[in-house]
Amino acid sequence: METFVVIYLAHYFVLFPIAKVLFINVHYCFSEQEREENLVRKLVHWGNASDFTHIAIALIFLGFDTLPVRIEAFCFIGWTFIVHWDLHTFIFLSFTTTIIAVLGHFSLFYLHRDAYYHKFFSLYFIFQLSLGLVVLSSSTNYMFMGWELLGLSSVLLIAFYEHRTNPLKNAIRIMFIYKVGDIFMFSLIMLLLFLHVEDMSDLISLQEHGYEWAMVLLILACFIKSGVFHGYGCRVRWRGPHRQVQYSMVRCLPTFQFLFFFMPGPGSGHFLRIGLKCGHFGIRQMP
Repeated sequence: METFVVIYLAHYFVLFPIAKVLFINVHYCFSEQEREENLVRKLVHWGNASDFTHIAIALIFLGFDTLPVRIEAFCFIGWTFIVHWDLHTFIFLSFTTTIIAVLGHFSLFYLHRDAYYHKFFSLYFIFQLSLGLVVLSSSTNYMFMGWELLGLSSVLLIAFYEHRTNPLKNAIRIMFIYKVGDIFMFSLIMLLLFLHVEDMSDLISLQEHGYEWAMVLLILACFIKSGVFHGYGCRVRWRGPHRQVQYSMVRCLPTFQFLFFFMPGPGSGHFLRIGLKCGHFGIRQMP
């Protein structure tokens, strides 16, 4: 029963955002702006209610038990989707769902009558998809897919108003920085695949093969993408709509991912509190 619930949750938090992106863009081609906004509002409100309902389902049927699940040929793609359900996964999933809900509720009114209304919520749901992949999957393929979508949605939201020069310049700048971080993450994943390891949570295998130094790749990748090396130099108003919330989320999630992989052990609670404090600091950046 628990395995079935985990499989269902993995499909829901990956396929539901994709369905919402497709629905918004298809509906945009055949409707007026006012009608489209009403539809997006309903989609966001009911979508958030559905997300929290599934979080409650996870709490009731799974709780905080440790449950590793392998989903073969996930969504008929052919790659194995690995989920390590435990207390940390539940907390991260609940936290990201809450942030997405707050961000979506704020955006509905902030972008009222904006010409790019559908564009923002398409990126918003892609961003939600990336969070679902990063939080739920520990397989190298899907985790890297979520990692890349996280950076892509961030860059596209920076360049949200493409008719303005400064946002476009800053988007290119941040894309370059993100790609530097991606090099380290890609190098780590290639090393894991070379060692025939497809589970990102099995980093202890690096030590067994004498590659302890490879842990540095993960640290650098997470810190670069989380904005540790470039956040302090970006104090200009360079974001798209409500840039602070989205920027803080992109900065926090790679750091959370780093903490997630190094959490097992007696000090896990301490690291978790550090991660949540980082998230609290990010939320406080909201105007």
